[in-house]
Amino acid sequence: MFPVTRSGNGPLLFWLLLLLLTPAAVNADSEELEIDADHWEVDGREGISIYEGNVVIRHKELLIKADRAVFTEREPGVFEKAEMTGSPVTLVITPEDGPRTEGEAEFMRYRFEDEVLLMEGTARLKRPRQTLSAESIEYTIPGERIRAQRGEDDEGRVRTRFERGEDSEQQGGGA
Repeated sequence: MFPVTRSGNGPLLFWLLLLLLTPAAVNADSEELEIDADHWEVDGREGISIYEGNVVIRHKELLIKADRAVFTEREPGVFEKAEMTGSPVTLVITPEDGPRTEGEAEFMRYRFEDEVLLMEGTARLKRPRQTLSAESIEYTIPGERIRAQRGEDDEGRVRTRFERGEDSEQQGGGA
């Protein structure tokens, strides 16, 4: 943890550091980040914030729920990445101009700078009429690029399931 001195400036230093390390100050040029959890711990020297217990993360169009999340700062108030664990970690992406995407995995890592989400450990990503399962899925949110790979054994192969809907012609699936 960061030291809080016993001098008269100790409480002031504590609150100033708390303000600098609070997730609401994520990036001045990005949208808001909101995190709810049962417990929060911060290491100001290492630039790490740890959230535990019913963690709910809202950032841009993302909603992530996890048991535990560790945020790493590149510099004070600017987050580099968040690593989430759970059983499972769940994800909902609701863009203003596109289809809703849902996912789950045992572990997720989100990089703030390029908005890349890595899902590992029985990862599943569901989009309208398509479900992707793999040991590892990398999803670049801007551009909606997805890359998946199997695990060490053949049982963890990449599997994509397509569903035909009644309105597939209206969604661009027709001739």
